[in-house]
Amino acid sequence: MGCGSSVFVTSDTQSHATERMIRAALLIQRWYRRRLTWMEAKRQCHWAIFQKIEYAGEQDQHKLHQFFTTCLEVFPRCQSGSVLPSMHSEGDQNIEIEEDYSGPHLQFPLTVQSLYSMLEGFKTGMVLHARYVVQLLCHVKALLKTQDNIRQASTTLSREITICGDIHGKFDDLLVILHKNNLPSSENPVVFNGDFVDRGPFSVEVVLVLFTLLLLYPNDVYLNRGNHEDYLMNMRYGFTKEICVKYKHHRRLVGEMFRDVFRWLPLGCLIDGKVLVVHGGVSRETDIEYVQNIKRAKYVSLFKPLGINKRDVDQMQEWQQVLDLLWSDPQTSDGCKPNDRRGSGTCFGPDVSQFVLSHNGIELLVRSHQCKQDGFEYTHKGKVLTVFSASSYFGPGSNLGAYVKISSDLKVRCVQFQAGQMRPKVNIRERVSAVEEAVVGELKEQLIASKHSLLAKYRQHDIDDTGLLSVSLWAALTAEVTQLNVPWRTLYRRLVNVNSMGLVDYQTSMDATQVVLQNNQRQPVVTEALYRKRGDLEMIFRCIDKDNSGFLTINEFEEACSVLSRHTNVEFPPDYARDLANSMDFDNDGKVCFNEFLECFRIVDKEAGRVSLRKQSLDNSPVQ
Repeated sequence: MGCGSSVFVTSDTQSHATERMIRAALLIQRWYRRRLTWMEAKRQCHWAIFQKIEYAGEQDQHKLHQFFTTCLEVFPRCQSGSVLPSMHSEGDQNIEIEEDYSGPHLQFPLTVQSLYSMLEGFKTGMVLHARYVVQLLCHVKALLKTQDNIRQASTTLSREITICGDIHGKFDDLLVILHKNNLPSSENPVVFNGDFVDRGPFSVEVVLVLFTLLLLYPNDVYLNRGNHEDYLMNMRYGFTKEICVKYKHHRRLVGEMFRDVFRWLPLGCLIDGKVLVVHGGVSRETDIEYVQNIKRAKYVSLFKPLGINKRDVDQMQEWQQVLDLLWSDPQTSDGCKPNDRRGSGTCFGPDVSQFVLSHNGIELLVRSHQCKQDGFEYTHKGKVLTVFSASSYFGPGSNLGAYVKISSDLKVRCVQFQAGQMRPKVNIRERVSAVEEAVVGELKEQLIASKHSLLAKYRQHDIDDTGLLSVSLWAALTAEVTQLNVPWRTLYRRLVNVNSMGLVDYQTSMDATQVVLQNNQRQPVVTEALYRKRGDLEMIFRCIDKDNSGFLTINEFEEACSVLSRHTNVEFPPDYARDLANSMDFDNDGKVCFNEFLECFRIVDKEAGRVSLRKQSLDNSPVQ
């Protein structure tokens, strides 16, 4: 009996222990799943914030298009016919190759070995000589001029075709694509769907490699134009600046050549007559046959093409068709409306997609233009596929890159990848933390950019002048002023100081906020107005700087004053341009660099009275 009783107790104890272990395992599993769900929700929230900030920047770009169009009409370097014939034919002969140049050497016609030489050189940080760049662009332009607006691609021989989305100057992503997918060929045709340049630090290298692939495989490589293959976009988002840095002595020639080549890029391609590939999207008016007959080269910039008469219905319709192809986004609801998030193009619904596809005899629309967390996304009941090939676009681990492969029977296979130097086995918490740091930095920039307006709004509601606000009120006022509908309450502890009572100390928070620009070149802390307008000021500077020298001269200031006079109907005194230049020339070297240009703006902005006058002038100006 004793032994039997002992066995029973032991067995019962083991049963209870096993039950506790199972319960503990279930609790851990449940906690882990909730934790993963919460971390993924944070990741999606951060990603959405980045996207809203990006769209806000593109809206600002369109608000200023009238001013910069006026600049284009006045400054001869920006006109469609301003590129001198010598730049296309003999300009490269005047560029000598230095004896100490150790970069890739090109001979035309190009060979595959030329491509390998470029790739190896670019991997080690070498810059292709300006002479070769000009020669390459001349050959590319000649080829592009022979191609249709909508190129026809076929999978009859290859049985499959690859489509890549935005690359945005991320050379490591391009290398991953070429490694995983192999070089293009008749058995492996590839479509690169626009936005090769801007934002990333290696836009020059990316676009030169793509142009080389086009020359090597003209029937197997398809380069579509994106909204960033645009002269004015390049001035704001980095490509023009990159050219000026890498080709300091030949920046004008190289910049003009790129601008001229971009306008000849095709607007899309049609695969087997069944798959339409364009960068942005469509609208209800999209007609492939109509687009095929457009003279695309005249659209140097799509913000406001030169020579467009707003009263001419046909001209406006043509411009809108091109704009829709490069700037539009899909939406979940039916209908078609202006794309207010970006300031251009349309937002098209499932009914519009179905109408356009059926009207043109197409079964699938493949587009890019939007960053997707998984690198791709189906919408509109599988009729629209978005593909984005720039991984970690908003920050380390923020998104995967992807390209898609479509077979002759329209079966789609999506290939995902992650480029970059992220160490292996980075867990989700570390990835989310890295993205959150980037988000906090971006939001701090937005706060300091609107510091004056925010403080005025805060004090308006802080009747007792305590310098304190409730978190909910702070979040609501911040969203109202910045016009960014992001979860300010979720991240408020990372953005502002909070006292022991849980109130936001907005005054000390603003004073303590340190802004580090998120460009490749780190900049010191700048004043609110200077940071807020820095992108616009850089575009204005480059518009005035007609020879891309990096300096403004008296003659260039005179042309700028002529632009402002026409645009604002304000006459400037004869010596105004000279006085203006002298007031900005702090080191008295007879020219104004960009830093002096910014410093002058900063000094003027500190004078509150003049700020008020300038704001009133801008509010009443047609530049809006």
